[in-house]
Amino acid sequence: MKSFVVCISALFLSSALVGAGVIDFEDQKDGNAPKGWTAALTGEGQGSVWKISEDGSAPAGRLVLRQIGTKSPRPAFNVCVLDGTKLADVDLTVAFKSVAGEIDTGGGLVWRYQDAKNYYVARMNPLEDNFRLYKVVDGKRSQLATEDIEIDPDQWHTLRVVHKGEAIECSLNGKSLLSAKDATFADAGLIGLWTKADAVTSFDKLVIAADGKAAAKPNIPDGYKLLYAQDFEDKDVLKSFHMTDSNAWRFMKEGKDGDNGAIELHQQSKYKYVVRSPLNIALIDGKVFGDFVLECDMVQTGKEYGHRDMCMFFGVTDRSRFYYVHMATVADPNAHNVFIVNDKPRTNIAKETTKGVDWGLEKWHHVRLERDTKAGTIKVYFDDMTKPIMVAQDKTFTEGFIGFGSFDDTGKVDNIRIWGPQVKEKKAEIFPQPVK
Repeated sequence: MKSFVVCISALFLSSALVGAGVIDFEDQKDGNAPKGWTAALTGEGQGSVWKISEDGSAPAGRLVLRQIGTKSPRPAFNVCVLDGTKLADVDLTVAFKSVAGEIDTGGGLVWRYQDAKNYYVARMNPLEDNFRLYKVVDGKRSQLATEDIEIDPDQWHTLRVVHKGEAIECSLNGKSLLSAKDATFADAGLIGLWTKADAVTSFDKLVIAADGKAAAKPNIPDGYKLLYAQDFEDKDVLKSFHMTDSNAWRFMKEGKDGDNGAIELHQQSKYKYVVRSPLNIALIDGKVFGDFVLECDMVQTGKEYGHRDMCMFFGVTDRSRFYYVHMATVADPNAHNVFIVNDKPRTNIAKETTKGVDWGLEKWHHVRLERDTKAGTIKVYFDDMTKPIMVAQDKTFTEGFIGFGSFDDTGKVDNIRIWGPQVKEKKAEIFPQPVK
């Protein structure tokens, strides 16, 4: 899978963004599950199968996101949510076309999504000739507004939702038809797409805004371009990493989205060094980065305890000089911070941190790291791409290798993307050969 172009012409993880906040799926891979999205099912059954598909009639290119599962029973709702960004007040627009369905047809938008049983949804059903607004609470759907309207099921249509505070307004093909006030879900939540039962529906050109501004994802700075992308298509990608111990890492056939693999740190590295610092490191070989934005998906596979962690490394120049981000369950002077290793044991440098993160069990998380060497700023995001969990400032190392790992735990990494103004080609010769 390839990434998607963000509002400022850089690529991102889930789909192509053309113009401010528009997702068009053009850089996804036909036939694959959508990168950067998570499928869910409200109810029981075998539905909610979402794939990238080709459609020559699509309004924003040839690729669309389509719900293709046809085995869901009548009560089941198929949901696919965009990872990472949680919004409360939204202005959402999506193009959709009904493809097939005997029990149900059509589809719609989901927002303020808390989980698979709690969210708002506005949908159009060409089979029933109605446009409706619902809230789903504890898995049960309650109608907030409805309008009878006929549309051509063989054509593309546009659905829009504007939700500010408690006020909700829904439009179809440019005409405002539904309005309601509701305070059930006041907190920010994910956004996504929705169909019911066996409805096969295509979606394209998703426009996302918050408070009147495009907010599909945090911006990629002007002048940045995609410098590195890794989806772990096969086990040979392990050769493109420089590790403290290659025996501690392995290729996993199934990554976050199931269609490609991931790299897994499955055991402790047989690595020691005089400067106290993380033991398990896998650097991207051959590339040195200065300013950058890094995004990836991570899962922590170790036992629960205060220092349970996964790490990102950057500015790596040798074994004694580098930065790393330590994302742990509980923050203290030696955990959940940004650290510098500079010829002496690690020192925390973050000016701001949260109290820790909830890794959960076998749960993937979306992570973002921003580095501006001129300003010296370092910002870290975890799941919520709108608010950093760590902020630091330091100008000691202005370039170096980037990598992933853990201080002394285990985990997996998938869907790596790095943007920046430029990258230098240089082979990493930092760690000794692993002990066999």
